[in-house]
Amino acid sequence: MSTHKVVNYSEWSKEDLIGRVKELEGIVQTATPNSRSHKTINQECKCIPPTTKAKLRKKAAPRPFDFKAHPLRPIALRLSYLGWSYHGLASQETDTVPTVESHVFNALMTAKLIPDRKVCQFSRCGRTDKGVSAFEQVLGLWIRSSLGASTAGLVKGWENAEQAKKGLIKDLGYCDVVDGEMDYVGILNRILPKDIRVLGWSPVPPTFDARFDCQYRRYKYLFPAGALDIREMRTTASQYTGVHDFRNFCKVDPAKNISSYERRVLDADVRPLGLEDDPNWADGPNGDGLDSGTGQALEADKFYVFTVTGHAFLWHQVRCMMAILFLVGLRKEPSNLPTTLMDLSAHPPNSGRPAYDMASEIPLVLVECGYDADMFRWHRDDAESMKLAHGLRELWRDYAVRSVQIGRLIQGVVGMDERRLSWGSGKEKYVPVMKLGRCDSVEERIRKSDDAKTRKRGAGTPDKVNDAGKRPKMVE
Repeated sequence: MSTHKVVNYSEWSKEDLIGRVKELEGIVQTATPNSRSHKTINQECKCIPPTTKAKLRKKAAPRPFDFKAHPLRPIALRLSYLGWSYHGLASQETDTVPTVESHVFNALMTAKLIPDRKVCQFSRCGRTDKGVSAFEQVLGLWIRSSLGASTAGLVKGWENAEQAKKGLIKDLGYCDVVDGEMDYVGILNRILPKDIRVLGWSPVPPTFDARFDCQYRRYKYLFPAGALDIREMRTTASQYTGVHDFRNFCKVDPAKNISSYERRVLDADVRPLGLEDDPNWADGPNGDGLDSGTGQALEADKFYVFTVTGHAFLWHQVRCMMAILFLVGLRKEPSNLPTTLMDLSAHPPNSGRPAYDMASEIPLVLVECGYDADMFRWHRDDAESMKLAHGLRELWRDYAVRSVQIGRLIQGVVGMDERRLSWGSGKEKYVPVMKLGRCDSVEERIRKSDDAKTRKRGAGTPDKVNDAGKRPKMVE
């Protein structure tokens, strides 16, 4: 009975292993199937542990997931994200930069909840731009379900989901079942980055549209009080309420044929952080907490919040509104500046907005999307709630430590006035808003955009047009 000594290659040096490999390769090249050398190689192969052999086998291609075997249902997702690291919410199929939706779609497809973004009847409440965060973004889509195919309100096939979204399937019913359904929140959060979280999911009617069913959006903009005249900013903010033409408070997007720049603002105010939703804030024992003469906050490092609610907003509208409030708070502009900017007769004909700088995008947050009170029944497992809380706590701890470190650096800079530090040195030459140069008008931006598209078509680059050859019209 022949025996073969097991070689312990783990004790060999790198050079010895390389030499051994070359030796065996030489044997393979010169040996015939029936030769003794070939048998020697077979004996050597027997020394390889079975587990290692299994790893070396070529992996079989995964079987394609059969979505046709599973029913589909419409749901809403309640999404939160810190937008500082992303180029906005919305994504395109040819994304070259990270967006929130690109991560959401990746998670949905990785979990085999949808096959791709085209067929799931996706809708969003509102687009947020680069750097802007959201605490309550709402997404609508059709998604794979683990319920029985006979459950009311479910369909088979993505083409039927499209028909159901359009209301073309009669007597489909409304699936409000949550027991026995997949843990959508946990599944997605295990795949998503830590700064993008699904807070809950809810059954919705088949025709639900996150954008067009939304009745209002609420934004909040956080800022330290510093040397700002908060009382004057509150007076100024009230001018935004009502229906106004906000073309001087936005960036014109020539890709959208916007027929009107009028928007209705339901509410706008500036209040302390933590008290911004308290209707009785200024009636407390300490009043509004502002200096009676200067209107400044008694604590310079205290945070305040500009809260604005409206049906819909133009591109960068809230950041432009906030920029004007800052200028008024610094006493560089009169408090009636918003009214002047909204009065088109006070501006040259066909002129663009004054070229003032917008406020930073980082402090801006979409905090609420308003729907009918009985639209949603948000669902999230208790265990997943604890995971969410722990994860967000870790994220907060990370940024809180960074904030304290920067604060200590500020304290170490001798001679700095904290109030002036918050808003620059104050030595720059200031040009009033109404004397600034003008951005391109709406008409000029559209003309330049059309000229650029004409040049592209002339160079052989096709442009997307509708059947009538006109630029697609989008309703804000």
